[in-house]
Amino acid sequence: MTSTSTQDDGEQDLSTSFVLISRLLFPILCIVLAVLYVEDTYADLEWRSLRYPYFVGALLTIMVASIIAEEAREIIQTKYTGTLTNDLRNIWDEWNKSIGLAVLMIVYILLIEVIGFIMSSIAIMLAIMYLAGERNWKIMIIITAVFLTCIYLLFVYGLNLTPPEGPLGI
Repeated sequence: MTSTSTQDDGEQDLSTSFVLISRLLFPILCIVLAVLYVEDTYADLEWRSLRYPYFVGALLTIMVASIIAEEAREIIQTKYTGTLTNDLRNIWDEWNKSIGLAVLMIVYILLIEVIGFIMSSIAIMLAIMYLAGERNWKIMIIITAVFLTCIYLLFVYGLNLTPPEGPLGI
């Protein structure tokens, strides 16, 4: 059986740098965290208390080292023909809305303390709808007003909780 697929021929349209980063980053971070844990707890606790965590850390390190060795062997055996720039561009094309949503959630958490729940919720809801592709401002404003009114009534009158207020008392 002959195949024209590039994956069957041992070639992939990815860059070697991208594959190294994507496959080895998590295992290396696991080892770093295990080492930092040992360093942080080494002189602080008695040996009796640390036997089990150190045993688990050692097993983790051994398993991660075997994963790194296996991934390195596979990376060496496979020919990668892509470029890192194209790989990053493809990731951005696939994940830009998710990354944007994560950034907006971080901004929202920071804004609640600064300008209050209502104002930050209005801004973030409009931004999320715009990010999702909605461009009709009338619909966006109506949805935001109805949703936040329901949330406000639920929290203030249903649960007897007051949302965080900003410097304007809103």
